[in-house]
Amino acid sequence: MMPTSITSNAMTGPFTGQHTADFVRSATIYLRGGCFVDVGTLLMRHPDWICWDKLTEAGSPYGLAIPSITKENRKSVRCVLQK
Repeated sequence: MMPTSITSNAMTGPFTGQHTADFVRSATIYLRGGCFVDVGTLLMRHPDWICWDKLTEAGSPYGLAIPSITKENRKSVRCVLQK
């Protein structure tokens, strides 16, 4: 599941630690489920209202939700759902 550059310790560059953490975090969420919120995130709504309810409702075909705010939809959070 992890890229060879991480497992063989071959990753180089100034952001090696951050990129490795991103891969580990993503793999953990994929395998175990859950939600990741960055320390710099300010929640104005409960995550259930944004997308969690859609993911957990009975018969939902979705397995991943990515909340996004763009220039066009600043007043509401759009939730991109993936199967």
